[in-house]
Amino acid sequence: MPRRLSRTEQLIQGQLPLHVTATVIPRGYYIPVDTFLNGEARFARRIGSVFPIISPENTMYLSKEAGQTADTIHVTALLPSVPVGSILSFRGKERHFVEDTVDTDETVSISITDTLFSSYAVNTPVYLHGVPVTVTADALLGATSISISSTCLVVLGDVLEVLATATVPGSAKEHVVAAITASDEEASPKTYTLTLGTGLAQALTTGDTLYLRAYPAYKSILLTLPTQETIYGENVGPFLWDLTEGRLHDGIDDPDVVLALETTSSAFYTLDSMDTVAKNAIHWRVPIPSSAFAFWDIGAGSISVVDGTTLLLPNSLGDALLYQHIQPTFQDVYWRATFETTADVTLRVGFHLAEEPTVAPSPGTGYSYDSDLRVYYREYALTTGTLHVVDLETPAGYLCDRIDIAYYTTDTTAEVKLREWAQDGGRSSWVQYTIMAPVNGDYTWASSGLIIKPMFYTTDHLKLIARLNSGAAMV
Repeated sequence: MPRRLSRTEQLIQGQLPLHVTATVIPRGYYIPVDTFLNGEARFARRIGSVFPIISPENTMYLSKEAGQTADTIHVTALLPSVPVGSILSFRGKERHFVEDTVDTDETVSISITDTLFSSYAVNTPVYLHGVPVTVTADALLGATSISISSTCLVVLGDVLEVLATATVPGSAKEHVVAAITASDEEASPKTYTLTLGTGLAQALTTGDTLYLRAYPAYKSILLTLPTQETIYGENVGPFLWDLTEGRLHDGIDDPDVVLALETTSSAFYTLDSMDTVAKNAIHWRVPIPSSAFAFWDIGAGSISVVDGTTLLLPNSLGDALLYQHIQPTFQDVYWRATFETTADVTLRVGFHLAEEPTVAPSPGTGYSYDSDLRVYYREYALTTGTLHVVDLETPAGYLCDRIDIAYYTTDTTAEVKLREWAQDGGRSSWVQYTIMAPVNGDYTWASSGLIIKPMFYTTDHLKLIARLNSGAAMV
């Protein structure tokens, strides 16, 4: 494995400019969370059955040449939904309102409310630019909160257009949906109260029409996370959220995909409300399993694993140290860590600051800061015969990139059990997420469903490797 990682790292480095460097960080196996994409897709098609992907479905193609001044266009096939009043875009050059559609064996056509400015050849792409949504409450100039009804799903990152002139589809001011403060998606039409990223450039009144950009989006059903101990193994521990997504060919830019999610505890109360997250963001609302510590780097002493519990043993001087570099960096994380010891020891848990601080962190109660080592740490006396629950937190507002677990003792036979590190407030057991990609065109971009990547190895990975080596299938 080390040689393979070294070769991979050398290969990547060889493809990079001299001023850029890369580091290969091994992680656990990635885990698909949304295996069948059973949620709701909007302006997107699912491709495949098991581990499917979504791709844009917002483009039609002319089946006949469309001449200048034409008020009807013929297309090879209509999209599943082209509402009357929608806006069409012709290669980004001009926009027109949809007046009517015809879909028969003889004719598949769209009537527009005015005439084309230019001529277009057969197979020219015609994009569904936006679909109408209705304002359901007055909103003042500069307001960032609006209420709408929509026949389509609305997700975080969506773009709403407000027309300066209601009859001119090109007179649009765009607003990004920054938050959804209330919604009723069971209603017909769906209703939403939205927070926009920018204030309205004009006042809105009830009944006004806005336009939702016809970008591909997806909203999942409520999905289980592998964060509970079961007969099949322990919880996966903290992990990274991610998607496998990207453009499918050259000639287009990589879209700024918006991933948003909401997590729920096993008791079905919300832990993290629906909000955008970066790809590869760490999710800490899962305990670090005891066996994960067995895979951390050893600075002093040794480790042993007994019945899934990691024991940290001292060296001949009575010192022991485990540490783990964390990428991406993290901040403002809190744990309740559990320890047991067979002899009296002084525990020290530290968090290494990722950068030299301009102002040193102010140590909280029980904490100290070592400016030479750039480590914010807590010391705690562990005594025999007691299960110790120790509150640990990183320095507020400072990025950290390493966790140290150490102790020193006069008894070189000491054994310290490193039990799980958990967070107050419950662990994440369920997730619901949305994806939105600002992209047009068939097969220009695609995305998998949500995947998670465990931060740390555990003994379950060894069991999985044994199964795979024996020829067993991974399910």
